[in-house]
Amino acid sequence: DFAHLFAHFTDVEHLDLAPEDVARTYRAWGGSLSGVIYSNAVDDALRRLPIEALWGIEPFTVDQIWSALGTRCLQMERLKKMDASLPPEAVLEAPKKSEGAEEVEENQETFMEADLRERFEKVWSRCVSDGMYFAVPGEAGETGTKDKDKEKIREEKIREKERQMKEACFSRYLNAVRSVSTEVSARQDYASVFTNISDVLSVSTSHLRAGQVCVVRYRLAGACNYWHPNHRVLKDEREPLPWPVPRKVLGETPFVALVPRGLRWTSAGGGGFYLGTQAFNQVDPGLRADLPLDRETGQPLLFGSVELVAPFLL
Repeated sequence: DFAHLFAHFTDVEHLDLAPEDVARTYRAWGGSLSGVIYSNAVDDALRRLPIEALWGIEPFTVDQIWSALGTRCLQMERLKKMDASLPPEAVLEAPKKSEGAEEVEENQETFMEADLRERFEKVWSRCVSDGMYFAVPGEAGETGTKDKDKEKIREEKIREKERQMKEACFSRYLNAVRSVSTEVSARQDYASVFTNISDVLSVSTSHLRAGQVCVVRYRLAGACNYWHPNHRVLKDEREPLPWPVPRKVLGETPFVALVPRGLRWTSAGGGGFYLGTQAFNQVDPGLRADLPLDRETGQPLLFGSVELVAPFLL
């Protein structure tokens, strides 16, 4: 069925696929490994947020769900329009420049106290909808229990997990808003509360395991970037770029790469990226992927995806 097929793609084939995309593909195809796949089962999967939670409520599970919320927010907006950005509830906007410093600070406090719960509820209801697609293991004490009672126990477990997950994700929502609020005010006008959705890059999770294959989706053209139509995309974290991003800015061989966390641009020494006090001017060839080329023009595609493999030590 759908669950086994998705497990095969991720565990055996090591593909980084969105569960929604797998479900939509096989609903259109009309088949499964067992011969027939029923549309109502696939529709149920599409209405729910697919999460593997066999091990219970742990920090890693919450991080997985938090990243899934960001990805699903963007996917649901893209169903309406292919080059859509995140919904307003998933993006933090800096206060207006015309406001005084004291008024801005007061408005931020009011916004955080009064509106964040409501904004998060909109994100949660939009993304989770009818619930989560949990895989809940059976308990040893359930042997011999009637089928109806088993189903009732299972539903109660799922609802309790959802409640715990929701509160844990709301805590991350609060922390994310507080974390990016100062950055937004100082550097730019908009920022996503989800760390796995940047203005031009999108991944299923920002927490990678050693050797894990990660699909990075990118967008350098279209009506807007991933954050907001009025967001300014910055080059080297300082120079605003026009949108869509001009090809001449990308150079002849643009690529996406994995770099150390904490890398920052500084103007010292003629300008460059630094990791602390160490200059960073070269990317390992094994940690980068060139943008795919258009078959007709031979030019790099301004929207698409690349695959990267998280490094590991032997």
